[in-house]
Amino acid sequence: IVKSSKKVEKVQTPIVYNEDFEKGEELFALNKPAEAIPYFEKCLDVKDVNPLVWIHLGIAYYQIGDFTRSLACCTKGLTKANTDHKILSYNAGNSAYALANYARAEACYAIAIKEDESFAPAYLNRANSQLKQDRLQDSKVNYIKYLELDPNTPQKEEIEKLLALLDAEILRRSKERP
Repeated sequence: IVKSSKKVEKVQTPIVYNEDFEKGEELFALNKPAEAIPYFEKCLDVKDVNPLVWIHLGIAYYQIGDFTRSLACCTKGLTKANTDHKILSYNAGNSAYALANYARAEACYAIAIKEDESFAPAYLNRANSQLKQDRLQDSKVNYIKYLELDPNTPQKEEIEKLLALLDAEILRRSKERP
């Protein structure tokens, strides 16, 4: 789950001060997601509320293990003005993955990548979701792209080992087929 990213270049509507959002954000910052959720929920129908409410609420649901609501919140946030589509899509993918809906997770990560082709975490997570769907070649391509984008990742050694295993399995399967 990612909390925010760079500014989205869209026409920004003025954000009105909202006491519930401020209280929710305060609790969220204190890592009290269950307590923050009711405040964020009160903001959902408020005109011109801070668009971060969708990201924060989606993360808060994720943190308490309510992946279905997290996914729904991130997905709905994508329909709202001035929201960060890259982060909402990425977080929706994480929620779908947690629900073992790997095809949906992959689709969400694809949206995040479309929003920012250099967003390395989305490639890694898309590779993981493709691997769960037994799409070895696709996952290999995305693991390689991830390592290109983040060559200093602490996971580099493990991913390189995984790539070697993928190569071996892809080769083995190619020999089995008539």
